[in-house]
Amino acid sequence: MAATAPAHAVPPLSLDNERRALQHLGALATVQLYQYATTLADDTAMLESGAIDPFSNRAQALYFVRGEKQVCAHFQQLAHEAQRVLSLPPHEAASVCRDMYEDADDVMSCYLADVIGYLVPASHNKQDDELMMMCIGEI
Repeated sequence: MAATAPAHAVPPLSLDNERRALQHLGALATVQLYQYATTLADDTAMLESGAIDPFSNRAQALYFVRGEKQVCAHFQQLAHEAQRVLSLPPHEAASVCRDMYEDADDVMSCYLADVIGYLVPASHNKQDDELMMMCIGEI
C-alpha cells in the first residue's frame, strides 16, 4: 500500500473524516431508497414475472428505476462495509485491508487501499494507535 493519493483524487484528511463521509453517504442512499414506492426486490420480481411486456414503456421505466435503486443499494453497502473497516484501530484496518481487499479489483478494495494506504504508514503498529487515540481523547 503506497502513501500517495491517487492522481484523480483529493487525498483523505483522516480516518475519522472518511468514517463521517461514509456515514453521510450511507444515510443519503438509505433515504433515497425509502423515497421509492416499491423495493428493489419488488421491481426485480415484477420484471421477472412476465406480467408486463418487456418492451413496454412501463417495463423500461421499471428497468430505469431499478437501476437507480441498485446504485443506491451499492453505495449503501459500500458505506456500511467501509465504515466497519475504518472503525478498527489503524493497524487492524491496514491488516484487514491487506488480508481481505488487497488482491481484489472492485470499488471497495480500491477505496480502502487508497484511504488506508495514504493515512496509515506501513510501519504503523499498535503502540502508535494507542498514542494517537490518547492524543485525540478516545482512551
